Amino acid sequence: MRASTVAQRYARAFLEIGIDRAEVARLGEELAGLAGLFEAPELRELLRNPKFNTQARKRVLSTLIEGVSPITRSFVSLLADRNRVKYLPEIAAAYQTLADEQAGQVRAKITTARALNDAQLGRLSAALSQQTDREVSLEQRVDPEILGGLIARVGDRVYDGSLRAQLNNLKRQLSSVN
Repeated sequence: MRASTVAQRYARAFLEIGIDRAEVARLGEELAGLAGLFEAPELRELLRNPKFNTQARKRVLSTLIEGVSPITRSFVSLLADRNRVKYLPEIAAAYQTLADEQAGQVRAKITTARALNDAQLGRLSAALSQQTDREVSLEQRVDPEILGGLIARVGDRVYDGSLRAQLNNLKRQLSSVN
């Protein structure tokens, strides 16, 4: 079974628990925090390598999940029992997407050559909200390599209004003329 399919199933089930208990946001934060721990290569190795048995994985996980709610603790234990804990980052991302959809929101990742001020971010958020018919939550990243303009990733769509992309497009057009 593909990782995205597994992630979607578990994320949907965990979201239903969150909705039933009216704790969608808190459970999402806990799940995202745990998924962030997967940045450590040693932990990824432990959880993905078949030479470590389920008990060894659960011992490490029990230490990591001490500070989370009993619901999240049970969920991560279930993932460990079913050898699915390696999918936790994908599950957390799928959970966030589903929670946003359920709340009528969408997250947008904005890349600009320099940081935008609050007024600019507000106008951009309003424009993207109008485009998507949803409330937009912006996550800004600065990358001087794009030279100017911006790149907006909203769900599966990419709006590339960067100066770099425009220059590359112009270059392609001029090359095709010769």
